[in-house]
Amino acid sequence: SQADALRHLETQGFNPEDYEITQTQSHLLLKKDAETGVVESTPFLLDCTSSKLRVSREWNTQIARLGGDRFSALWKMTSAQTANKAGQKFHNISVTNIGWITDTDYTFAKKIYESVSK
Repeated sequence: SQADALRHLETQGFNPEDYEITQTQSHLLLKKDAETGVVESTPFLLDCTSSKLRVSREWNTQIARLGGDRFSALWKMTSAQTANKAGQKFHNISVTNIGWITDTDYTFAKKIYESVSK
């Protein structure tokens, strides 16, 4: 929450007026090369703020509906044109499930998940 963020800044000795606090949802991801099928060994963070929050919430709902572990499905990420409430068009991310990952990829993804969730 914003109150938690402000408290954290103050306990660390930082001036809260020097920071902008925004709601963010983060996803830890692994990239799989579409041509070679190789999963890159270094995970990366996708931080979703502003208009990407809606996409993140919808994606989390899809993940929950699939069942299984959060990291057991393969997702394709693209850009898609959308519009805000004022009718202004912009591009946002689009996430589509394309199936389940291989056993080898699952073992690797599980290892990454366990290393960051301790």
